[in-house]
Amino acid sequence: MRASFFYLFFVISSYLNAELTFKSPVTPFLNQYCYECHGGKKVKGKVDFNVIKSTKDLKEHYEIFENALDLVHDAEMPPEDELQPTETEIKTFETWVIETFNKNVIARAGIAKPRKLSVNELNNTLNDFLGFPLEVSVAKAQETPVETSVVKKILPIDPPGLSGFENDTHNN
Repeated sequence: MRASFFYLFFVISSYLNAELTFKSPVTPFLNQYCYECHGGKKVKGKVDFNVIKSTKDLKEHYEIFENALDLVHDAEMPPEDELQPTETEIKTFETWVIETFNKNVIARAGIAKPRKLSVNELNNTLNDFLGFPLEVSVAKAQETPVETSVVKKILPIDPPGLSGFENDTHNN
C-alpha cells in the first residue's frame, strides 16, 4: 500500500514537473517572439504553436520545435524587422528543446525483415567462398543462350519486389 502511494506520488510529481518545465522557459519565449505570426488568429507557414498546450501535445508536435530551433539558431526567425531574442534566450530555448526531445528519446528497434539472397547474389557468394565458379561445361549452340552456372540452373528466377529489385524484402 505504501509503495503504491509513493509510486503514484512520483508519477504525479514528475508529470507536474514536466508541465512546469514546459510552461516556464518556453512559453515566455514563444509569447514574445513566435505567437504573433504562428498562433491565434495568424498562422504563417502552417506552424501553429497554439495546438501545443501541454507536455502530451509536445510529443505529437516535436517537429515544430526542432524546426523552430533550427530557424532561430540560423537567425531566420524571428524576421529581421521583428524583435530579436538575446543569446541567453536562444540558449535557454535550445537547452529546453535538447533536454525535452533529444535526451528523453527511447531507442526502439524497427522491424528488420530478413531477406533471402537473390540467385545472382547466392552464385557470387558461393564463388567467393569456394574460390572457383560453380559452372558446368555445356555444348553451346551458336544462337542459343546457355547458362553455365549450376546455382542459376537449379534455383528459380527471382521475381522483382515492389522496388523493382530482385532482393527486395517486399517480394510477394
